[in-house]
Amino acid sequence: MAQDLLASRVTVSFNGGSLTAKRGVLRAVFGDQFIKDGLTAETQISRRAHQRRRKIGGPTTSVSAASYSIPAMSTSSGGSTLGGEAIRVLVDGKWWTMRLSGSHKAFNALLGSGLFESGKVVFWRAESGRPYGPFSAQTEI
Repeated sequence: MAQDLLASRVTVSFNGGSLTAKRGVLRAVFGDQFIKDGLTAETQISRRAHQRRRKIGGPTTSVSAASYSIPAMSTSSGGSTLGGEAIRVLVDGKWWTMRLSGSHKAFNALLGSGLFESGKVVFWRAESGRPYGPFSAQTEI
């Protein structure tokens, strides 16, 4: 039996959180590029200059400042349970369910940046019932 890739659950990272849903749902709402960008997101790491000593009383060595990026790995808390908040997203008159980890403000900033290319207008409702939107690829915050 062949596995349907659109039915597989994926977690897409964004700055300030992550979104978990079936691949087909994310594709229908946000488009393919949104999934690709989220699955290959990067996190910036900065290290300050400091002194390091391998042994107590031993000589010190200087460690210079550096900045680099590493791949952002999508994670969810809660072990085998799904982490985050269940949200509902309205697109083209249909409600879709997703799980949001992170703040509402960060998710709104992502939607307001217009980084999804589906060209659809998106409204969403938090688990508490609070509505947000409209957002589209042309929306600017």
